[in-house]
Amino acid sequence: MAVSSSKSLQQTWRLRPRAITLAVAYAGVAGLWIFTSDWILFAILQDSAAVERWSVAKGIAFVTITALFLLVLMWRTLGVLENAFNALKASERRLSSSRSQLSAVINSARDAIITIDGNGSVLSFNPAAERVFGCSARQVLGKSVNQLIPTGVDDNTHEFLITQALRASGEDFPVEMSVSRVRGRYGVMYTVILRDIGRRLEQEKALRDLNENLERKVAERTRELRDAVVRAQAADRLKSAFLATMSHELRTPLNSIIGFTGIVLQELAGPLNEEQSRQLQMVRGSARHLLDLINDVLDLSKIEAGELQVRSEPFDARESLERVVASIKPLADKKNLQLHVSIDPAVGLMISDRRRLEQIVINLLNNAIKFTDRGSVTLECQLLGKEHGEKELRVDVSDTGIGIEPVHLSGLFQPFNQIDTGLTREHEGTGLGLAICRRLCELLGGRISVSSEQGKGSRFTVELPANQPQETEIKELQ
Repeated sequence: MAVSSSKSLQQTWRLRPRAITLAVAYAGVAGLWIFTSDWILFAILQDSAAVERWSVAKGIAFVTITALFLLVLMWRTLGVLENAFNALKASERRLSSSRSQLSAVINSARDAIITIDGNGSVLSFNPAAERVFGCSARQVLGKSVNQLIPTGVDDNTHEFLITQALRASGEDFPVEMSVSRVRGRYGVMYTVILRDIGRRLEQEKALRDLNENLERKVAERTRELRDAVVRAQAADRLKSAFLATMSHELRTPLNSIIGFTGIVLQELAGPLNEEQSRQLQMVRGSARHLLDLINDVLDLSKIEAGELQVRSEPFDARESLERVVASIKPLADKKNLQLHVSIDPAVGLMISDRRRLEQIVINLLNNAIKFTDRGSVTLECQLLGKEHGEKELRVDVSDTGIGIEPVHLSGLFQPFNQIDTGLTREHEGTGLGLAICRRLCELLGGRISVSSEQGKGSRFTVELPANQPQETEIKELQ
């Protein structure tokens, strides 16, 4: 619509030179017509009365043609003017609507919007600006913007900056300001968009202070935890050293008690009656039990202190397992339990620590017999192949004993953890056997696992590499 109105106006202005051309052409044609027509009439009629009559008719015809011509010209000219006027009115309505929309947008904006002329006088002041500065538009329109923004606004003002502004009460506050410039026919005009950032700066400062306090507290807590870890490690070393020392000191007199009791039972110092022999056997059994407990504590303390030696050397695994079974069989016979043994023919020479392997199997068989009242205990051993030609020795110890509840499985290999607890417990022990087995398996590069069902028995599985490096090492569990 705007394009058509512009064309109509252009056509209107182009009619002015055309009017001059038409007037000159009309004067020439009219003069030529009058002179030529009168000369023709005199030449044809040669009668004054007749010439006069035809002259009147000729004049009427000329006036009629001229009137029609002027009517066409005026009709077209007025039509163009009418179209231009309508287009101008439509443009004015659109402009008014655009101004209303722009005013509504500015008035509904949450940021303060101020327009300023080139002299620094305020031209407009939206409602958000009234709220921010605490004054009405009527109080600041036409006045200098310096009373609101002390730094002023001119061509040297940055497009984006953070500065101080003044409220009507005289209070200064921080603002984030965006300035845009428009140059037109009547000079330069500035549009300023302001946002009060006082609360945001306070929140940022509070957040920085909180972060600094948090970092300081974390650092302090880290130092405390580091000191606590150092103290705990020192205490753990002292505990392990104390246990190792005390266990050694206790084992010496216990071995003496066991040895002298054996001598007395052999009646080398004289005959014993039945009651004396029975009581001395009880003394020797209790001493041996106490020595086993002390040995467990000593082994665990050495492992935790990183002082337990693992010696890798070639040995016959089948022979070691058979010797362990022979030493354990009397315990099974005493409880009338069947002891089944199944060793794979492939099991033979392996490189590892013979003593620690036997210690693991003895502990597992002892536990199986201890917690089985009827049925059987089974030892199975296989040699399994792994990737890259490596071999692995797998030992399974299963029983038909009381089994283990699922809730107890997760802590089964922790030191001093026992299934049978309380003052009325039926089975003796310190709860260190399985913990030692797990630590020894890890030192030998293997692992131990368990599966069990309460009331139906348990199965412990040990998997060890069959070819450990053939050298003496001191390993420490991390």
